Amino acid sequence: MNFTLKTILYGILVWLVPFLIAIPFYSPEGTLLVDVPNFKSIIVPIFESNYNMPPNIKNKSNPAH
Repeated sequence: MNFTLKTILYGILVWLVPFLIAIPFYSPEGTLLVDVPNFKSIIVPIFESNYNMPPNIKNKSNPAH
């Protein structure tokens, strides 16, 4: 798999994981079922853990990375 495809797939995954985890916290009407601070305490660490790019897809042509 080339660098561009890996980067695109990783970008989709970074967006998709927190989105899927957040779905059960909302009612069908679109209102949040838990307190906002509790929701953020769950979603923010999930987003942050997915946001850091793993070393296997970093751009190897740039020696600064």
